[in-house]
Amino acid sequence: MNLNIISSIGDYTDKIIHHFEDTTKALIKNINTSMGDYTDKIVNHFDATSEALKKRILDVKTEIEKTNRQ
Repeated sequence: MNLNIISSIGDYTDKIIHHFEDTTKALIKNINTSMGDYTDKIVNHFDATSEALKKRILDVKTEIEKTNRQ
């Protein structure tokens, strides 16, 4: 009888460990995916902001050149 209890506890412990391992793997995968997505959003925002700034600088430069020609 004691062997059955010990065996049941061992089986239950193995199930908990496997569940923990699977959950941990899924969590790490989700974190990596989320970080990648977030990084992509930051890069895209930075690129869009840089392009807008470049356009403004070009507009100012063009206006200065026009003013210098007059």
